[in-house]
Order: sequence, then structure tokens, then C-alpha cells
Amino acid sequence: MMGTGPFQMVSYSPNTQLVLKRNDNYWNKEVDVQVSDLTIRYMPEQSAQIAALKSGQIDLMFPSAESKLQLKGNPAITTDAVSSTNTVRLNINTNRAPFSNPDFRRAMSLALNRAEIVQGAFLGEGIPSAQVPPSYTWAPKLSDLKYQKHDIAQAKALLAKAGYPNGIDITLNHLAGYATYLDRFAELLKTQMAQAGIRVTIQANQNAVWLDKQNKADYEIMDNEYAYQADPLFYLMPRPGRQGPNPPELSALIAKAQSGAAEDYTAQLAKVAQMEDDLVFPDITVAARNAWVAHSSKVLSAKPDSTLSRTFLSSVVLK
Repeated sequence: MMGTGPFQMVSYSPNTQLVLKRNDNYWNKEVDVQVSDLTIRYMPEQSAQIAALKSGQIDLMFPSAESKLQLKGNPAITTDAVSSTNTVRLNINTNRAPFSNPDFRRAMSLALNRAEIVQGAFLGEGIPSAQVPPSYTWAPKLSDLKYQKHDIAQAKALLAKAGYPNGIDITLNHLAGYATYLDRFAELLKTQMAQAGIRVTIQANQNAVWLDKQNKADYEIMDNEYAYQADPLFYLMPRPGRQGPNPPELSALIAKAQSGAAEDYTAQLAKVAQMEDDLVFPDITVAARNAWVAHSSKVLSAKPDSTLSRTFLSSVVLK
């Protein structure tokens, strides 16, 4: 494996570990790569990672909210938090009724109490978010978006306007086993939407089935998490083939952003975000979750940024 990053590969054992060494020919001379040797061990279970960190077998891990609580109070371990660009959201299959109706989608969004979801699903470790995470300073403020608030009365009115005054049954394609916070999110979503008359059945699917349903657009709504991308348009782009056709006015606005001057790009994306809030399309974003890095006393400094890019490992400072 070859690359242009700050490390180069020494060896790779599938599902076991990746051994890297510092790339002394790294092109970016402004980056002072502190770590000479880096071993990344693949340990799917957080409990195993915690045990390894406590015993000194590893020096750094990325804990979940639950694992962070287990590490709290351990004087030999430091945990640093970062508000990430990872957003949890609901993809909507607008090929199907009633999801093709903007008023129905608006009702779903208004039924969600994002602050409550942050507390209940993410254990308070996150912030409510629209499509563009709040860590982007140019992103529209949630207070300026009409359908990011929690309003059960308006949700019921829009549901009736969409033709469902007595409520409706829908199904969530839920990614089971991915993360406990996503499981809690699914249950909270079910409870909150029921208050507006939207009765959700959670269809828990393992990754292969969940992904197949996504790729074939064989779902109504589905939970998902979007990670950092260099181009923030990623957070706003519809997914052709996985949902219904793009509204023409939205396609025109995205095309304008893509073809316009570079200095106007983020301002144009902010307009796209405003329109997507009004249309509640292509999805309903709920929260940007916090992330953490936990490290032993051998590590003096480890500071990831909001992108959670692993390139920060090059600047880790060791004793």
C-alpha cells in the first residue's frame, strides 16, 4: 500500500493490526510528525479496548459515551472531547407516499425533540444539528430554520393537511448493532413521533440487510450517520437511486453552488441548506455527536479536530 501521508506501511495483518512508521519524505514540511512508529490494533469490542488501555497494551483509543463513563476518574487516563462533524439523521425514501409529500416530511421533523434525543440517545454528549453541522461557522443557525424546532401541535396540523388526521403507520430501517446510541435514538424517535400520530415500527436489520435496503431504495425511513467529508456539499447532496427525484429548484441551487466562484461557495451552500430545511429533503438531521480520544500517561497531548481525521495521530506528543 502506497500513499502520500505522514506515515508509510510496514505490515498489515487483516482484522489484527496495521503497523506504520514515519514517512520522512512527507511532502508537508510544515507538519512536525512526532510519532516515529504507530501500531493500530483492531479491537471491535470497547471492553477489550478499555482493558488494553488500562493495562498499558495500548496507549490511545476512541471511546464511546458509555466507555468514557467507565474511564472517568481513572487518574492514569486522560479523556478529551471534540464536537464532531458526524451527524445522525433519517434518510427518507421520497419515491413512496406519503414521504413524497413535503408536509408529511415537515410533520416528521417537527415531531422530533432534538434536545431530548441528545440527552437520551447520546447521553448529553452532542448538540442538535441540521444538515450542515454547527461546527461550520457559515452553517444556518437552527433558530433560523423553520422545521428544526419541536412543535407537536404544528406536526399534527401538517399531518392532517397531508391527509392523515388519524395518524399513520410507518417503518424504520434501523441499523442494529452499529452503536448503542443509534439503538437509543430509534426508540426515542418511535416515542416522539407517536405523540404526533406517526406510529413507527422499528425493523432492526444487520448491516448487510440494512445496506441492501438502502441501495435498492427498499425502505421508508432509515437511520444513518454521516462522517466528515472534505467537501461540505456532501452533507446536503441527495442520493440518486436511494430516494425520489430531486426537486428542480433544489437541483438548480446546487448546480449554482458548484459552478459559482470559489469565494461564494459556502454562502451558496447555506442557501441550499435553507431550502432543504423548507423542503425537509433529502433527509432529517437530528444531532452532531461528540467524540473522544482517551490516552494513557505515556501520551502528553492528543488533540483531534472536529473532522475526526486520523491524521491528528501524526501530532500526538509522547513522553
